[in-house]
Amino acid sequence: MRAALASPLADALLAAALLCLGEAELLGGSTYQGAPVWPGSEAVNALIVIPALTLPLAFRRTRPLAAFLAVMTTIALASLLLGGGEAVTLFIVMVVAVYSGAANAGRPGLVAVIAAVAATLHVVRDPQVHGVGDVVFGFGLFAVAWVFGLAVSRRQHRIVSLERTTVALEAGREEHARAAVARERGRIARELHDVVAHAVSVIVVQSQAGQRTLGQDEDKTRGALEAIEGTARQALDEMRRLLVMLRDVDDASGTTSPQPGLAQLDALAGQFREAGLPVTVEVEGEAVPLPAGLDLSAYRVIQEGLTNALKHGGGAPAAVRLRYGERDLELDVTDAGEGRGQGEGSGHGLVGMRERVSLYGGELESGPRPEGGFRLRARLPLEPAP
Repeated sequence: MRAALASPLADALLAAALLCLGEAELLGGSTYQGAPVWPGSEAVNALIVIPALTLPLAFRRTRPLAAFLAVMTTIALASLLLGGGEAVTLFIVMVVAVYSGAANAGRPGLVAVIAAVAATLHVVRDPQVHGVGDVVFGFGLFAVAWVFGLAVSRRQHRIVSLERTTVALEAGREEHARAAVARERGRIARELHDVVAHAVSVIVVQSQAGQRTLGQDEDKTRGALEAIEGTARQALDEMRRLLVMLRDVDDASGTTSPQPGLAQLDALAGQFREAGLPVTVEVEGEAVPLPAGLDLSAYRVIQEGLTNALKHGGGAPAAVRLRYGERDLELDVTDAGEGRGQGEGSGHGLVGMRERVSLYGGELESGPRPEGGFRLRARLPLEPAP
């Protein structure tokens, strides 16, 4: 915000300073080679020419082309009507105008042509120009100002282009992250469907068995069990409809078998050992029964952590530590490999783990270890199994 306000203020101060310099030269009676540096009427120069030359520079960045045309038009008309002059203010104004026009107007070719015409008229009408050297020096300085302004303009365009590219990449990254979250949530929903469907199937079986053991005179109890069976069957049908919407075309097996949990952790570690990743497993505290969904999420977090260690750890050993506390379960997966960035990854793995952990009100941390390697740590609140 300060930078946006600083540029117009600086330009206004520059225009005011040049206005004061020009008026001082005029009122001080400055001369060059015996002739006044501001030829013509003092009143016209003081009230019209000098303000018209300097004040447009206050808009050299906000209205660059208009400011440049105003300055060049004033130089041309003053040269034709009053004659060329040797005022220092005039020389500075021409250099600043040429530079600003080339840097900010966006039409460097037009700026060069107009500046050349105005400078030529000034030189032709200046009786104090002596020799070719004066002309070459003046035009050469204006050319340097134009080239420098053009270089600044191209640099600004590159910066703007890079900023737009950065914005587009950030937008694409956010869109990719949202898509990854949606896919992972779909995967989690499918797995939870399998867990719930299995539980509902058990309810149906139990209610059927209960009905077979009842006597004929226990109508009320039988009615309650029939209601349980009907509700469970209806819920199971609804869950299957949900599965149809969530499951991908290539994932349409429709099975409702229970998903894996921490009981299969040793088998999981064995699979990674066979794949070439040395894995150790350590369990602290007394294992407690976990709800099926929480058990599945803990298993998937460890599975994803070991997958990342296998992909990015370069074959370095990995370790899995489980700690059963009074209120929470801590999962810690570490490896001694080269590590992967700062732990803010946006890939499907970390996205999925964050979704799983947040689903149960837990916390997830990931990042490189000070001693080398990578660490994934999750804390999941414990809930008593039903």
